[in-house]
Amino acid sequence: MINCLDNGVHYTGLIMQFNIGTVVIGESVNFAGHKEWLTEAGIQIIDLNDANCIALMHRFIQKSPHIWLEDIGECDLA
Repeated sequence: MINCLDNGVHYTGLIMQFNIGTVVIGESVNFAGHKEWLTEAGIQIIDLNDANCIALMHRFIQKSPHIWLEDIGECDLA
């Protein structure tokens, strides 16, 4: 599986449920997901730590924090 960011809870569960053996992520600087859950389950993680991915996500988070927070489940629904 290839993902631009470190995996959140949803994708981590999906990876484990479908026994995906290797996950390639573009970067884990802007969002530290749950790599430890995957490695503990024997899943290989390849973190490219790509400067372009890091910069792209940083710009997106700065320009659209409301969308980012909703995406990672930290939105205020009140």
